[in-house]
Amino acid sequence: MAIWYVSVTTGNDSNDATTIANACASLTKAAELVAAGGSAGDIIYIAPGTYRGQVDMNGAGDGLDGTAAAPVKWVGDPNSEIFTAIEPGIVRLTGTDENEMPYQATATWMVLDIRNRDYNHFYNLSFDGTTYGNVHTGYCFYSSSDGMVTGVSFFNCIFQSSNIAGRYVELVQNCVVIGCGYGLYQVGTVLNTVLIGNGLYPLFACPTAHNNLIVGGAVGIWSAGNRGSYINNTTVGCNIGHHVQNTGGKATFWNSFMLGCNIAMKGQANNYSHATGSYYTGIAKLGQKGHHDIIHAGGAIYNGDTWNSSDHENADFIYRPAKVTLWGYNNIRDIARNLKPTVLTDGLKGIGTATYNYADTGDEYTTALAQYDILGHPRDMGEPSSSHDKAYASTRDAGCWEYSNVYISSSAAGQVTMSIEGEGQFAIPIAVASGSSITASADIKLKTTNALASLLKPQFILRQRSTEPSSSYSFIGETYAYPSGAILELDTATSTAASDVYSNLTIKAGPMKRDTILEAVLYSRTTGSASTSSMSNIVIQ
Repeated sequence: MAIWYVSVTTGNDSNDATTIANACASLTKAAELVAAGGSAGDIIYIAPGTYRGQVDMNGAGDGLDGTAAAPVKWVGDPNSEIFTAIEPGIVRLTGTDENEMPYQATATWMVLDIRNRDYNHFYNLSFDGTTYGNVHTGYCFYSSSDGMVTGVSFFNCIFQSSNIAGRYVELVQNCVVIGCGYGLYQVGTVLNTVLIGNGLYPLFACPTAHNNLIVGGAVGIWSAGNRGSYINNTTVGCNIGHHVQNTGGKATFWNSFMLGCNIAMKGQANNYSHATGSYYTGIAKLGQKGHHDIIHAGGAIYNGDTWNSSDHENADFIYRPAKVTLWGYNNIRDIARNLKPTVLTDGLKGIGTATYNYADTGDEYTTALAQYDILGHPRDMGEPSSSHDKAYASTRDAGCWEYSNVYISSSAAGQVTMSIEGEGQFAIPIAVASGSSITASADIKLKTTNALASLLKPQFILRQRSTEPSSSYSFIGETYAYPSGAILELDTATSTAASDVYSNLTIKAGPMKRDTILEAVLYSRTTGSASTSSMSNIVIQ
């Protein structure tokens, strides 16, 4: 077994890739080197950085087959545990150009072409950046149809902002698929994976899927042309939760949790779909067609009376009203924090308008209700830019968030753990028990070429979380007021160090009068991509 090294920032494709110092620069070159001098079981370590363009492992000399016992492993190193001299960050494979515009595929094209390769495994990688010129064209990854049984697999990867996430591999495990037009297509097994905001089919013709969270999409799980088995999946906010496409498909869904779908389950005929031991809530209609055993309905079934004998096959069908299921307020509000895009948000910045006019009359609409975003961040962060369809400048970002580019990593060497490019805020939640005090410290620096940066050094802020009530009042608009900790700062420290020099900042509060949740916030106040605030060595006690 040999070890190979790839680094887009420090490597060169004239190198032999056998040491970190002699790393090659591209994955395509690495595939050629491994094909020429490698063997099954080899490991290829990939340094943090952005690898643009197609990675070709398809033809003879473009890659190497592993075996079931000794797969070839392509391992991203986002924490710089191997490449210790390189700053931690994502290992990104993208079809975008230098302006972050996605590749316009007019024929089948993929960021990773893994056709005709067996038993190659991929770890800790981020894929993105294809759009379509036809229906099935741009993929993050694409393998041969036999890849479903010959060991092409992905672990701990993220696939996003593409026409289709990927097709024809044996296993996708512990991954994330977000913002694709089409999710995973003909993947043998999908396990412990989160799929969010994929427009058409998050999972299509994937014969086995267990323990997955699917949020949004026309059809959450679509079983087509094979016998599908689906266990312990949670499906949220789809038009149809689960569907069997045609007479060639036989699917069984066990232990499903369905939330907020229009139709929970649908088959093409009575004997093509089977569901048992499942729980539905927030559903417009329980189902159409198929064989349904025990369905537990936990309230919020809008149109259950349309379920009749023509909608299901079995006469012994049991529709069982069940106890309601409830959520905690803060847990659900955290969706707004966790779903906010943070790594690359330039496409959302400044494309809105700061002046509001009704479309039908042209009258101006005046509001003070949107001075803070949904997380309590000020709505004036970021650089003004020309709106895409207006002549005047705008500082408004699209959607409910004020955006900043945040890069988060962790390293055994204690290197940078979090950076913000330009202006923005990053918050770390801290639970504090009643009667306890809290002290947080961190090394913080600003790296900038902005001459005015000395006036706007980064701050370390301790405040109450926006969902935590307090005795203070945040006034939003002329007639609206509500008790909230959103703007209540308990302690603030401001860096005084020179550019690219760390200073240790400390913030503290307490003892607290009750159990509460605070936030330690890095506030990067210098606008523009030429300025980056970083925070490391965070200690909370």
